[in-house]
Parts: sequence; structure tokens; C-alpha cells
Amino acid sequence: QFNLSTTDALPDDVTSVRFTIYDTDTRYNISTGEHTNTIDREVTFSSLSTRQDGTVSFIFYIMSSDAAAETYDIRAQVFNGDDEIENRLFEDVEIRNGYKTTYSGALFVTAPMNIIFSVADWNTFDPVAF
Repeated sequence: QFNLSTTDALPDDVTSVRFTIYDTDTRYNISTGEHTNTIDREVTFSSLSTRQDGTVSFIFYIMSSDAAAETYDIRAQVFNGDDEIENRLFEDVEIRNGYKTTYSGALFVTAPMNIIFSVADWNTFDPVAF
């Protein structure tokens, strides 16, 4: 699971946010344990709702490995209609099945992001950040 949690408020002019996850697997061979047929995937959020403090969370799932974290590049593009107003590339995002990777920080303005890789199984335990 990838979770991007903004720390800045959603501007009025933002109409959608598109994420592109590069080189994701489309098939899993159960007999060999290998992932095959990689493609770039896009997820677009156009119904944006905010928390009480005006911030937003984006959550989506990526098929990865059960044995170890794999790294992916994820691009976030912020739009006002068809006009791109912000563009972020998160490189080497660690994703592992059954675990949650959380990035938090300002998405709608240029600022650094805080990275929290949760190492506890999120189905059973509370996440532990490091």
C-alpha cells in the first residue's frame, strides 16, 4: 500500500491529482514466484475531499513482493483542469505486499517530503516508522 498524506491545504484551483507508478507488474507466476509483464500504471483522483484541517490523503495499492521490499518510481501530477500546476517524482519508493509505505509533506507547493516506511504488518499490528 502506498499512502501520500499532504501537510498543506488543498488549493481551490486543484481539480485532480494523477499518480503514475512506473514499471509495475501485471502478472504473477505462482509456480516460479516471479512477477512478469511490467507496465506503467496511472491512478487519477478527481473527487478530492479534505480532512478538517484541509489536507488530503491518497491511498492506492501496488502488487509487489511478499519476500522483500521492491522499489518503484511514482510521479504525482497536480492539475487545474488540463493544466499541470505541480509535478513531483518520488524515486525508489519501497513497496512490499502486506506493508504500508507513507510519504507525508507539502504536495501542492514545492517543499521537502517526509518518508515513513512502515515495517509492521498493517493487517495485524500498528505501523512502526523508521
